[in-house]
Amino acid sequence: MQSTTAQESIESLVGDLGRYAVDEGGFCNRLGGPHRPDATAWVVLALATGGVQEDLAELGRSRLVAEQMKDGRVSIHADHPQAFWPTSLAVLAWHGCPGYSKAQDRAVKFLLNTRGNHLKNKNSFALGDDTSIRGWSWVSHTHSWVEPTSLVLLALELTGHGEHQYAIEARRMLLDRQLDQGGWNCGNKSVFGRQLRPMALSTGLALAALAGRVPRDTVQNSLCYL
Repeated sequence: MQSTTAQESIESLVGDLGRYAVDEGGFCNRLGGPHRPDATAWVVLALATGGVQEDLAELGRSRLVAEQMKDGRVSIHADHPQAFWPTSLAVLAWHGCPGYSKAQDRAVKFLLNTRGNHLKNKNSFALGDDTSIRGWSWVSHTHSWVEPTSLVLLALELTGHGEHQYAIEARRMLLDRQLDQGGWNCGNKSVFGRQLRPMALSTGLALAALAGRVPRDTVQNSLCYL
């Protein structure tokens, strides 16, 4: 029995992804489901990375533009404009495609004008991190979380805004929320004195967002965990 080649594996995966395409362009996150901007962006990134099915990727990029609102955000659904977190994913999906530079610029401008809501933590036992350091949230007017902050940082880095003061502050936020034993939880470090457990997805995104921007020794425990 011959081993499967890398190209055959890619073709098989692309075939699987194609089953999630929707008629109007873009992708759903479950078979037969409605279009999802986040699913579309992830599939576009996968296709672009594999260098395959550019026609499908282009339909996905165009669908994300159609979903973009006037202020630059790309929400999870038109009925829920406050859930703006797919915006950073759209920025990543449009990257490197000149025809989408205006849409990308609008999205970046929106992200730089929309950050999490924060208050000074007066009870460090209740929440073990510095809640005054801002990043980005999943939903408007809520607290910053690790995963959306990491995705926005990746988007800002790709578009030349890695030195923006908000990006610098957001990297401080990620480092502040790094667990002592390594890795990141999706939210806090600890709650009422109990250290939270690291999560692979949160850790991977945070490390990607910090790559090249912080000394390796500051994230070594997290690299070992992952």
